[in-house]
Amino acid sequence: MDFLQRFKVGTRLTVGFALLLALIALILLSSLYGNRQQTRQFEQIANVNMVKVRQFNEMLNINDAMVRVRREMLLRRGSTLSESEVQLRELRARYEKLWSEYMKLPVDDTGRKLREAIVASRAVAQSANKKMSELAAAGDIDGAIEQTFQAATPAMNAWNATLVRAIAHQEKATAIARQKMTDIGTEARVQTLVLGGLSLVLGMLASLLITRSLTRPLNQAMRVADDVAAGRLDHDIRITGNDETTALLRSLARMQQQLKSVIGALVDMASRHDAGAISYRIDATRFPGDYGTMVGQVNGLVDSQIALNLRLVDLMSHYSVGDLSGDMEVLPGEKARVTEAMDTCKRNLTDVNGEIARLAGAVAEGNFTVRGDASRFQHAFRQMLDTLNGMIGTSEASLGALSDMLKTIASGDLSQRMQGDFRGVFAQMRDDTNTTIEQLTEIVGSIQHASSAINTAAGEIASGNSDLSRRTEQQAANLEETAASMEELTSTVRQNAEHARQANQLAIGAAD
Repeated sequence: MDFLQRFKVGTRLTVGFALLLALIALILLSSLYGNRQQTRQFEQIANVNMVKVRQFNEMLNINDAMVRVRREMLLRRGSTLSESEVQLRELRARYEKLWSEYMKLPVDDTGRKLREAIVASRAVAQSANKKMSELAAAGDIDGAIEQTFQAATPAMNAWNATLVRAIAHQEKATAIARQKMTDIGTEARVQTLVLGGLSLVLGMLASLLITRSLTRPLNQAMRVADDVAAGRLDHDIRITGNDETTALLRSLARMQQQLKSVIGALVDMASRHDAGAISYRIDATRFPGDYGTMVGQVNGLVDSQIALNLRLVDLMSHYSVGDLSGDMEVLPGEKARVTEAMDTCKRNLTDVNGEIARLAGAVAEGNFTVRGDASRFQHAFRQMLDTLNGMIGTSEASLGALSDMLKTIASGDLSQRMQGDFRGVFAQMRDDTNTTIEQLTEIVGSIQHASSAINTAAGEIASGNSDLSRRTEQQAANLEETAASMEELTSTVRQNAEHARQANQLAIGAAD
């Protein structure tokens, strides 16, 4: 097959058809030659042999007729001489005509010898018959009869015998020609069958070889095309020969290699982009025609997507630091979802910021009853507002408990303590408040004890003036101690007030 692929398809088909046409022409020539040979033999039989047989038979009939005329003339003792001469002239004219026609026909060596024998025997018979006619014309009938039986009749018999031999020779030649015609027909049929069989075998062989030399590379080309269409570019293309199918395979190989190059360039660009080199683009001038156009369009698509991503990153970077002044451009088609998503993000951030600002403003004014509307948001935003609401609620509860406790202290009830699960600063406030109450309780106890001591001392002053000076001094000392205790109580109250102020500021800071 590879040998045939060295030649063009047209050359192969031309050689194949030329071979078939040559064989067909050979069969045709063989048939024509056989038919020509048979025709020649048929013409020899029909136009020569059978004509000669007919001529010889007519010559025999003319000879027999001349013999009968002479016999009748002799039997009638010459009374019909003139009439017989007329008949004989007519018979001789007919014979001459036949002989003239016979002389135009071809003869073989035997026929030539027979012709010479016929001419010689005729000359002898004509000489004998002429003498017999001369005797009859002279009135010597008996001499004419004697001439007839002694010379003319034997000469005529010899002449006729020569004609009979000529007829036999023609019949033999006819049989030979007929046999040759049969043999030629048989030979022509054999040649036709042999050449036809050879043509059939060579035609089938040529058809098989040429077909396989075409179908094998075409099937390979179809497999390559199917693999390329299915995205498989690892097909091993065998290229041998110099025909059109080989050129097709070379074109498919170049197309496959070009597609590999394009895909390799795309994979390389994807790898570079994954590595962070998003500015990398494929050199479209490396690829010819529509491949370069396709690569250029891919570069344009990548530019568009990267520009969109950078725009999104820029907006998100501003949104992340609280700058919500920028808006996403309105994008067409399915890209409108990006615009909608960014608008929704900005709207939610703005709404969450508004809620936080509203809560911070209320807390700054000391209003811990305001809560954010968390039901307007989802996920982290909702969790954020829920957390702020919980923090404000915790601050409200803690500060309320502290306020109630301060009211209790202000009313002079130092028996209460702050109870509850507080954490962090609020737990510290709870503990500091309880410590303050305990210290106030101790101070009040000390004051009560001091008052009781003052009363006792006054009774002692009334009952014993002798100790007045000493008691007076002792009382003064106690008063000084009481004054110091009052100063300590005042300092404690101030400290509690400072703690309350700090707690309030911590609550405000938590709300912020």
